Amino acid sequence: MAKLRYSPATGLFEWEGTTEELVHIYDYLIERENTNTQRVTRNRHLHGFRVSDLELMGKMPTSDALFEYVLSKPRYEHDIKQVGEAFFGKQIKAREYPNLYRKLSYELEKVRKRIEKEKNGAFEQKKSTFRNLKKYIFKPLSRSLLSTYEQRPS
Repeated sequence: MAKLRYSPATGLFEWEGTTEELVHIYDYLIERENTNTQRVTRNRHLHGFRVSDLELMGKMPTSDALFEYVLSKPRYEHDIKQVGEAFFGKQIKAREYPNLYRKLSYELEKVRKRIEKEKNGAFEQKKSTFRNLKKYIFKPLSRSLLSTYEQRPS
């Protein structure tokens, strides 16, 4: 009986058997390589993206949905943790979902700029004690907007 062993430590194969058995196994492996299957590697990357990112990318909210979400909060206060839980049902961490985290951060930045322009104010960034999480709070610039801003329902 033929035996083929692989040692990950050394990266070497050990073979025990006849040449015909080796040719048969080689043909089988070549045949499997040519099949139309897409392989996910051990570290779960597919076409340069983590599989975990791809699973959630389809749930990515639109810019308008993010805009409405931020406007619904008192003082337009938000952070990426809250947004992730609201739209994805879980925290979006940069380590676990790097591509999704970057995309969501970029979209939130565009939403903040849009709100600053429309509402005539600026977002103030505060660091939370929770792992340096950045929390954004809107501050109006003109006094005339302050009365409507403070009357906003919570």
